[in-house]
Amino acid sequence: MPALHFKMTHDPPANAGDLINWLQKALLPAIDTSEALRAEVRWMMEAVLDKPWTQIVSFPEATVSQANIQRVIGYLEQRVNRHRPLHYVLGSTCFCGLNLTLSQAVLIPRPETEQLVDLVLEHVKVNAANQSCIQIADIATGSGAIALALKAALSERARLTASDLSAPALAVASENASALGLEVSFRLGDGLWALPPQQTFDVIVSNPPYIPHAEYQALMPEVKIHEPKSALLTQDPEGLSFYRHFATQAAEALTPGGLIALELSQSTSQIVYDLFKQRDCWKVRPVINDYFGVPRFLMASRH
Repeated sequence: MPALHFKMTHDPPANAGDLINWLQKALLPAIDTSEALRAEVRWMMEAVLDKPWTQIVSFPEATVSQANIQRVIGYLEQRVNRHRPLHYVLGSTCFCGLNLTLSQAVLIPRPETEQLVDLVLEHVKVNAANQSCIQIADIATGSGAIALALKAALSERARLTASDLSAPALAVASENASALGLEVSFRLGDGLWALPPQQTFDVIVSNPPYIPHAEYQALMPEVKIHEPKSALLTQDPEGLSFYRHFATQAAEALTPGGLIALELSQSTSQIVYDLFKQRDCWKVRPVINDYFGVPRFLMASRH
């Protein structure tokens, strides 16, 4: 086993408060921002102690067992030495309030994708307030995060269909649905072609692979090494394959007035907007920024 990158000059502390401080120093080699550092310390402490963060910081003098100390050291070895993303180390993440199991067969859901869920829910609230059954399709579902978050929020009002080209990813998504007691129909296949023929949807949502090949090498090591390449890249070097597919084909899979909601790459957001804008079947909203001010989401309705 390679030597740890952090210095263990003395035994790890035995109470929660000191362990938090120790973790902050130990994780520094793996994390580039103070905000991310605080988040990872919190997630690791909650996972190890199986307690909410508010309780942990309210009782900093609480004793931490040696067994849990050893778990922390094991997590650190994977996170710092092997550059494994913490959510893969822990085997789970929280998305829109849902606890999701993860494996390296699926991309780790990002916080900005929660905003995509919010945008769809706002659309449903405004445009389908009196609709008793809303048909929603999630393309390239991965862990099932988007589909499950929408199903949890809309409950019996929504029927969710989710597809992915990866069978291992669908296995993770199905496991998450079962654990959460949420009903989603999962289908193996590529893009819109995975959806049931002749069926139309009120909403199609997707966070597809979109990283341009030229930008891939600049990604953080933990992303390039550990996250599934097929969830990040397409065969198209520009990362536009799914968007061209949606712009030309998705209207036929939508009900009149139906919505397509997509997550975008900052570098190609204008190109994707133009792909939709140049087709008469779409009414396209201006690209929506995420909470960090980055052009991130496209929403278009079928005429």
